[in-house]
Amino acid sequence: MLNKRVRRLLISLGALGIGEVLAGLTLQTSVEILTLYPVFLMLIPGLMDLRGDVYGALGYRLTTALHIGKAEAKVFSRYNLYNVLISYSVTTIASLIIAILSYVISSSLGIESPGLLTLLFISMVSSTIVYVILTPVTTVSIILLFKTGRDPADFVASIVTGVGDALTPFTFITVSTLLHAIPHDVEAVVLIVLSALATIFALAVWKAGELRTLLENTASSVAASFGSSLGGLALATRTSVLARLPLILGSLPAFNALIGAGTGVLGNSLNVKLHLGVENSLRKYVGDMENVAVATFTAILLSMLVVSALTLTSAHSVGLGVLIVGLSFPLLYTASSLLTFYLTQVSFKKGWNPDNLVFPLMTTFVDLNGPLIISSIAGFFI
Repeated sequence: MLNKRVRRLLISLGALGIGEVLAGLTLQTSVEILTLYPVFLMLIPGLMDLRGDVYGALGYRLTTALHIGKAEAKVFSRYNLYNVLISYSVTTIASLIIAILSYVISSSLGIESPGLLTLLFISMVSSTIVYVILTPVTTVSIILLFKTGRDPADFVASIVTGVGDALTPFTFITVSTLLHAIPHDVEAVVLIVLSALATIFALAVWKAGELRTLLENTASSVAASFGSSLGGLALATRTSVLARLPLILGSLPAFNALIGAGTGVLGNSLNVKLHLGVENSLRKYVGDMENVAVATFTAILLSMLVVSALTLTSAHSVGLGVLIVGLSFPLLYTASSLLTFYLTQVSFKKGWNPDNLVFPLMTTFVDLNGPLIISSIAGFFI
């Protein structure tokens, strides 16, 4: 019989799995433009990771603040105002840096790309659209969950990753289809306006004494998102193996996101315990790992079944896909969960906020190693 927390996580992570299926299907139906500009295959994973880095940190900061009494359980508050200003500034800065780095790497490797201005425009505009949608969704959801006596920590990663990953490929591809219809002058004006807003918000955050939070979240988000972009580049070298089993490709976004979300749940729960001074031993943490593992792996299997049903995948391919994922999951989940425990403990002891650092770093760890592990194991069977 599943315990109460596992059942709650199953609902949360199951919903996330469905969102990741939508993300995978969006990419699969955009083959033409992705083939035309392969640099998008680097940039999209980085931006998808950025959503979790920024809004996961936003959500976990609010969750921790609610638990320790630093923030009030209402949407319109001073705490939430600066929390969302920080998130916009980080989103803008990181989107610009990731786009520039992707352009530089693609140019050096001879990978086809639109001009730098256009790439910056697509990255910034799509990021802003997601910000406008995801910021209120995340904030309101956490407040409502907390008010009804539920721990938002069990839902934050699922909300921000599921909604963010479903929106990111769709908005990115949609904006990309307009790249030949918008003059470069208009692109430049839009970039200047959005950058100016980020600068104003950053100054307001600095004046309010929250600059450290902004800098921590920016540094970890840029590093994490760029790492995810490199993971996408690594996956491109193994497409010949994965293309022979499309179910793996369709399930990979859910595989990465769900394990990342699981580490987010574990890290935030541990961070709250550290702030409150309650037991946080490795033994207790391993017990939490087991509960989260059951819910996470079940949600991954659910997402695979949805993908296979939508794509009419054969029973043989489904069985092979489940075997590959079943062998890959314990390797990546165990490594990422234990690393989350260590990083949360160390960052807390050094006076850093684990909510700003650990979740972004761990999603990158998963995004980098997930494709490598699952494709390597797939190579033994295909």
